[in-house]
Amino acid sequence: MPINAYPKSLQLKHKRRVSKRREQGRIKPKTYARVFERDHGQCARCGRGTSLEAHHAIYRSHGGTGDEWNVVLACGPVTRKGSCHWAAHNIPEVRKWFEDYLRRLYPDHYCDPRRDHGSH
Repeated sequence: MPINAYPKSLQLKHKRRVSKRREQGRIKPKTYARVFERDHGQCARCGRGTSLEAHHAIYRSHGGTGDEWNVVLACGPVTRKGSCHWAAHNIPEVRKWFEDYLRRLYPDHYCDPRRDHGSH
């Protein structure tokens, strides 16, 4: 029989202090709305206004956040070859385009590793 330090009744009363890993990098509805407004409701790269998806410039798996400075609208779906979202995941030049787009909009959130030399 397992030994629990806290009874289940007490465990349910306490909220998790640190968000679960799967929650990290999630895009909140308010953030998505701001990104939608910022990108004028269209793909930032090609201007298409249908099948839009949120793309993380810095992938969640690499520590990317769900903040608006890391999220951009891209036409999708990500599984359709030829869409901008697919291209961002499969063609390095397109991925760099999305990163440069956000870097122009939010220069304070991106640093040039050649210039900063780890001064943060």
